Amino acid sequence: MKLPGFPNPKPSKEEELNSFPDLQEREEPKKIKTKYLVIFFIILLFLESLFLGNFLYSKYFSPSEEVDTNQAQTFPVSTLKPSKRAEIFEFNHEKSGIKPEPYKIIIDPSDPKSGETQKLTVYIDHTSPITTATAVLETDNNQIEQPLTLSDGNDKTGTWTTTWKAEDTFNDRYQISLIISDDVETYEGGVLLK
Repeated sequence: MKLPGFPNPKPSKEEELNSFPDLQEREEPKKIKTKYLVIFFIILLFLESLFLGNFLYSKYFSPSEEVDTNQAQTFPVSTLKPSKRAEIFEFNHEKSGIKPEPYKIIIDPSDPKSGETQKLTVYIDHTSPITTATAVLETDNNQIEQPLTLSDGNDKTGTWTTTWKAEDTFNDRYQISLIISDDVETYEGGVLLK
């Protein structure tokens, strides 16, 4: 309503939008664009915080590469699992680090038939590099000496294997002996299977 001698009152936003329909259409897209822009920045901020958090964690909080030799270590595990006929021997040697002692031996199969291939896997953990590793299979009438070869890991912490064909009986005597050496010390031991 217009009063004489007074300027026209400013129309309300609603009256202004109603008097110009094309303004109403223009205002709505601005609100939608603002909404999408806010969502975009929230997502961007979230992704940036993930990246920054991961970067900071890996730089300042990740475990160091140093390994405490007094603690048990994790060793690579062969992708082939032993058969059901395998026999596993685990040793709990005192962790002196003086002799290169095995901590686990797998004989697969432990009861081979004549002519069957038998595999020996020896897991060794030592503070110095292993220079030689040999396995000796003693049966009723035979003795087979085989070198162990490094199949996984490294010469300090690794998996050593060998295979042979079972050609003798093992009714009275069946033993596997190991001779493992570094530059200074030699471990001689093994497992009596019968």
